[in-house]
Amino acid sequence: MDRHKTQRPRISIPRHNLPQPRPRLLRNPKHATDLSLPSTIGPTSRYTGPFRLYNADIFGYPLDSPTSLYGSISLMHAHFATPTVAIFNAIASETWIELE
Repeated sequence: MDRHKTQRPRISIPRHNLPQPRPRLLRNPKHATDLSLPSTIGPTSRYTGPFRLYNADIFGYPLDSPTSLYGSISLMHAHFATPTVAIFNAIASETWIELE
C-alpha cells in the first residue's frame, strides 16, 4: 500500500449565469488566439482542451492554441451591452479555463 499519495486540492470557481446573449470574452493575455475567445466545450467547440494558465517557455509555439505562452496573467474581461465585468484569479498554480 502506497502511504505517500499525492493529494491535489480541488478548487473551482462557481459558474455565474451572466446575461444573455453570450458575452464577448476577451483573450487571455499570453495566448496566441483570436481576441474574442471561442468555446472550448460542446459540439461547436474550436479546441479539444481548456485554456491553460501557467508559466511556460515553449520553443516552437503552435499558433491558434489554448496552451500558455511564456507566462500567465489570470485576468479575463466579458463585455455586454451595458456592463463590463472582469475576473482576476490570484492563484499561482496552474489554472484551466473552459468556455461554453
